Amino acid sequence: MDKPLAELLRPKTLQEFVGQEHLIGTGKPIRRMIENASLSSMILWGAN
Repeated sequence: MDKPLAELLRPKTLQEFVGQEHLIGTGKPIRRMIENASLSSMILWGAN
C-alpha cells in the first residue's frame, strides 16, 4: 500500500524541520519540553 505524500514528507526529527527556530532551536520552548519529556497538548497556528 502506498503512503500518502504528507506522511512521506512529514519530518521525523527536529533537525528535519525548516524554520521555527524560535520554537525548536537550542534552548527554545518546544525543544526544552521535548528534551525534558514534559511536552503537553498544544494548538499551533500560523498567520501571514
